[in-house]
Amino acid sequence: MNKILFTLLLLLTFQWSFAQEITVPETQQSLVTKHTATWCPNCGTVAWDVFESLVTDLTSDAILVAAHRSRSSDLYSKVGEDFLTNMPGVVYQPEFFVNEEKFGGNYQTLADNIKNQVTTNASQSPIAQTGIQLLVNEDGSGPLRVNTRTKFFQGTQGIYYLSIWLIEEEMVADQANRGTDVVHKQVLRKALTEASFGVEIAVDIIDAGTEVMKSFEYEFEEGQDIKNLEIAAIVWKKEGERYAYVNGNSSTTFSTVSTTSTNVLESRLESFTITPNLIDSEGMIELELNQRLENAQLNLYNVFGQLVQPVFSGNMESGVNRFMLNAETVQNSGMYLVNLRTKEGTLTRKVIIK
Repeated sequence: MNKILFTLLLLLTFQWSFAQEITVPETQQSLVTKHTATWCPNCGTVAWDVFESLVTDLTSDAILVAAHRSRSSDLYSKVGEDFLTNMPGVVYQPEFFVNEEKFGGNYQTLADNIKNQVTTNASQSPIAQTGIQLLVNEDGSGPLRVNTRTKFFQGTQGIYYLSIWLIEEEMVADQANRGTDVVHKQVLRKALTEASFGVEIAVDIIDAGTEVMKSFEYEFEEGQDIKNLEIAAIVWKKEGERYAYVNGNSSTTFSTVSTTSTNVLESRLESFTITPNLIDSEGMIELELNQRLENAQLNLYNVFGQLVQPVFSGNMESGVNRFMLNAETVQNSGMYLVNLRTKEGTLTRKVIIK
């Protein structure tokens, strides 16, 4: 059984320093969808060639997915079914969409119209966009850790969601009217969240400049090759029972992270505690070290990854190091993160401020 895990940023400790480096591009990307099925005869003729052309030509301004919602299709996926059920105007396969607009026509007209629409969409100013960071272990193994930073470039209001989708760039399967064991491109396989449309990231009135950070984990299936994977982050606006496409971004760049850095830092710590855990006015951070830590940074962050209060910067000597945490300088009550960062790694502890 596939193991899909979603965790808040506060539970992902050794990724913390990486998450601060995510850049959010101010781009508007289209979501180009082919509704298809492996048993569908027409999906293996002109529609096949159109999608091949789009995959080749739309390299930067669009996310392309081949979505299978028919349960008798060899490449059926639950996320594909949920997505196409949500999409207005879906009737039968094959059919093409740019965001939520259906496109038809003969081979050349269809391909050209889709490409022109993607170009037009790319010229628009985005309401929101998401930066993505993909991390795997030094040996390329999982779990895959997906760090995201979503920024609202314009003020808006409503309920916004973020989904993380896994796309396999090539999958071998039969295709009616095309042959046996042919290569299917850009197959939408699964959501890395429990729900296909992800998790809520903003609600009500949202100011321009608002940023939300989320992190996700995914255990690779046996035989999955990261060189064949594309990870897409899609922002949706919930409208009644539907999810309307807002913007998307994707990445095939997987960075490696040391699996030993956290262990090295932990080996130098006898303890890392905060008392009390529920702070009203003042709290005490205590680090007991068995070795000196050089150039240590100790900071208080909110759960969106924003710096709230610098606590300490410098060298920490072996023995007990104590630092005061002044809750009176924190404007809002709630969950916060105390983050220790050194060249040996990074560790985080959570604290609640009343």
